[in-house]
Amino acid sequence: MTNHHESVTAMREFAEKHLFECAQELLDWSQSSILAPDGKMRELANLCTYDPGNKLRHAERYVEMAALRFAASHKDATNG
Repeated sequence: MTNHHESVTAMREFAEKHLFECAQELLDWSQSSILAPDGKMRELANLCTYDPGNKLRHAERYVEMAALRFAASHKDATNG
């Protein structure tokens, strides 16, 4: 990946494909303060080529947004 657009696209697609694993890692991280060294969140973060100093924060945000999109698209199933 050489440009910002490619990195963003790859991160968005990865977050959506691995949403459940990433979300579980985020929950575990928030409770234990330890992020798995070989998990999906780190894989996602490594796709961030446009801001290497904040790649984990960007990865976290992509998972949060994917979770919101998932929840919004399934609102009828949960609200009757």
